[in-house]
Amino acid sequence: MIERRSVLPLYYQVQEYLRQQIDTGAWKPGDQILTERQLCELFGVSRITIVKALTRLVEEGYLVREQGKGTFVAYRPLIISPPRLRSFTEDMAQRGLKAGSRILSYGVQPCPAHVRTILELPDGDADLVWVVERLRTANGEPMGLQRAYLPYARFSELGSLLADDVSLYQILAQHYQAHPVRAVETYSAVALSDAEAALLKQVSGCPAFAVERTTWASDGAIIEYVRSVMRSDKYHYSVELQRTQS
Repeated sequence: MIERRSVLPLYYQVQEYLRQQIDTGAWKPGDQILTERQLCELFGVSRITIVKALTRLVEEGYLVREQGKGTFVAYRPLIISPPRLRSFTEDMAQRGLKAGSRILSYGVQPCPAHVRTILELPDGDADLVWVVERLRTANGEPMGLQRAYLPYARFSELGSLLADDVSLYQILAQHYQAHPVRAVETYSAVALSDAEAALLKQVSGCPAFAVERTTWASDGAIIEYVRSVMRSDKYHYSVELQRTQS
């Protein structure tokens, strides 16, 4: 594994061997790797060499250190590429992951003014919306938090249909013939609050994506406004750009 006469530094050779174990799937996300002492014995090199190799892989996102536990293979960020409209459940299935959701709260509330504007609801004190808060997971790992607003007048029985691990888009399509066909998303950077960090198993104040989505059904009506907070270590957003000929 180590060629001592090579012009390549020893730490680099160790680093590339470990990277290969991850890239080939020999070491899977969540697996704990050997301790620094065990790696020193395996490669016959100093601790300084091992630490440098591991540090480089941590910086590149291949490994993650957990205080008092050890070093683990990191879950690589999911690259979200537009423009196809998918539910979270569909998106995770496309990537070979099992999507999950846990309902944190739901209920009917007076519609906030800014949400009324987004949903294009008529003015009036009686305007009501469903507010559904969920924790989204992939293979059991927390990925993000979502707060969805839906018009009560159109989805009055929604509360009786909600359940953990059930796609909201699937409910809207099957029970209300409200098939999502178009959405607009806006991304911004935020810092996790104490409550958000606890639910997402992160450190308070660490960076995350805030995603606001407005969704239209096939009949042209707006059926949902949702604000999500997604872990930035789990998501990358990729956009393909093309230059038009002038």
